[in-house]
Amino acid sequence: MAVQETQVDHCMNKNVIALLLLMAFGQSINAQTYYYKFTKFIIKGKHDTNVSGGQFITFDGSKCFESDKYGNNVGNGVMSYDADNSKQLKTYWGSCYWSKNAYMKFNSDKSVMNIETNAGRIYVYKRAKAPAGVTTCSLIRKPEPSSGGSSGGGGYVPSYPVQTYPQGGYAGGGTYNGGNSGNTGGSTYRPQRDKPQKTRHTCSACKGSGSIVRNDGSVSSYGNSGYMKRCPTCGEQYWSTTFHRHETCRICHGRGYQEY
Repeated sequence: MAVQETQVDHCMNKNVIALLLLMAFGQSINAQTYYYKFTKFIIKGKHDTNVSGGQFITFDGSKCFESDKYGNNVGNGVMSYDADNSKQLKTYWGSCYWSKNAYMKFNSDKSVMNIETNAGRIYVYKRAKAPAGVTTCSLIRKPEPSSGGSSGGGGYVPSYPVQTYPQGGYAGGGTYNGGNSGNTGGSTYRPQRDKPQKTRHTCSACKGSGSIVRNDGSVSSYGNSGYMKRCPTCGEQYWSTTFHRHETCRICHGRGYQEY
């Protein structure tokens, strides 16, 4: 009986240690990690299935990121859930290996992942069992060499593999399919590196509201001194003799943000 109690205590100690390790790395207990096999990419309508490798993706609350098999971020960036995007796809926006300004789009059961960059490139992955011995992502950013030739700073730059163009695959418009039908010509193509991408910033003029409040001019009071009113749109109080209105922000054109 004493031996059994010792074994139980040993198992409990192991569980406590594992929990402490998760907390030390800032990971949620409910985080989930899956392996996605790289199946093809599409550039300017041309498809390429001559690819290999895969990425571990960890989902932790409203964020996801490329990780090792244990859920540790490999340094490619973090993606945040985009609640305003299509409800048909689970969409995340942020930085990953392929671009610092990209979308990760998953179908309903997260079995297929599309990474779409602002440069119009699409990288297609399918969830699979990780190959034996594989413990981290195939693609991890390397430090960009500085002007002095060292690799200590200057951001990151992905190193793209040489690929060829096949047919079939992604149908566009949020539709996923698995069709592949070989190469179109066998020609070799080396994708160009992404140009620096613009990022979103809250509009400094309208503070993200998309409109500017104006209180000017005067409205005839027919001899009355006027009274206080409350705007049903912004809740601001103003005199009935004041012309209160909302104009579309001319800086962000009503979007609430600027890209630069």
